[in-house]
Amino acid sequence: MGVRGAVISFCAFIVAAGTVAVAWLKQNHTRKKETDPEPDHGRKRRASFEEDRNIKRHETGEVAIHAAATGLPVTMVGSVPDMTANWAAKVAVNEETQRDPDELARAYTNMAQQIFLDGGLNLPAIEAQRQFYDDLDSTHPTPLRYEAFKVPLEKGAVRLGILRPPPALCKAASKAASAIEAVLPPGFKPHATAPESMHITIFMTSQPADPRPDPFNEFGGGQSRTLAEGRIPAPKPEVLAAEKDAFRTLATQTSAPILEVHSIVFAASGTLLLCCVDTSGVLAGLRTKIRKVFPGGPVKQSSIFHVTLLRVLEPQPMKREQLEAIHNACQQETERLKGTQFTASSLWHVQEWQFTTVQGELEEMPFAEARSSS
Repeated sequence: MGVRGAVISFCAFIVAAGTVAVAWLKQNHTRKKETDPEPDHGRKRRASFEEDRNIKRHETGEVAIHAAATGLPVTMVGSVPDMTANWAAKVAVNEETQRDPDELARAYTNMAQQIFLDGGLNLPAIEAQRQFYDDLDSTHPTPLRYEAFKVPLEKGAVRLGILRPPPALCKAASKAASAIEAVLPPGFKPHATAPESMHITIFMTSQPADPRPDPFNEFGGGQSRTLAEGRIPAPKPEVLAAEKDAFRTLATQTSAPILEVHSIVFAASGTLLLCCVDTSGVLAGLRTKIRKVFPGGPVKQSSIFHVTLLRVLEPQPMKREQLEAIHNACQQETERLKGTQFTASSLWHVQEWQFTTVQGELEEMPFAEARSSS
């Protein structure tokens, strides 16, 4: 046998040995899996994902059948309304901007001028919002109760932490909204927020378009057991109690925030907003802490500090002169309220029963300074 033959024989030996080794490793790995089963937490996580995947498939099929039968234009994600277009239209700012009143003020100015005045209304965002309202054939639609959704939400399925502006400011803001509503072109079907429902959302642990039965659970906080059971469940009592306790604890560790009205802005999403800055600089940090406590909470959260005063619910474009008239009315009403300061003495936990009204079960949780001064 020559050198070439020896090399070939040696290579063949190496290949054969490698094949035997791989076969042995695969057999050993299989034996190890049988004798050393998957850790319990990993098996539960995988089962949860598989359950969600199967439910999503079922929900998608049910929604397709419903849409074909009714001809409704509403797009659904799983068993809940699709708010993608509306969320995409919202202005998002980072934590640093939330802390800086000047930077946040610039964001509000951009919303009013570059986005709304120069860009007009975002019609898909308004269309997405319509599915949360009843009486859409009337001139003033009303918000739906969650139990009236296509897939009903149990009471407590939607939960959020809010600030409540003082009644005098809410009354003045409602008056400003009425003045701006009078400038709207006919047919836009506005819904005005009642003064007693005005609020600033700090964090939502469960949204109507992104329900979270367990916001503590990063992997199991989503929409499991929704359409399969014909409902979207409220959290279990122990989860709700822990959620409230977490909000209460964070409130006691946070000094009472001081907010100042910056402007009244008509947003491209079709909402009229009372925009505020946080002169105390505490709310951005509070939001970050809440997010860490609830890793399974909804991804989309408000990042500015605003009160929704009014929504238009008819997705039709506006002419330039109409945009200018609304913008000018906002500026006029801004002059009446700009610079108004108030201290939010408490964080409120809400189990909301009707869209955007904060009607439901409320619990007041005093901030640190308000607690110590009492």
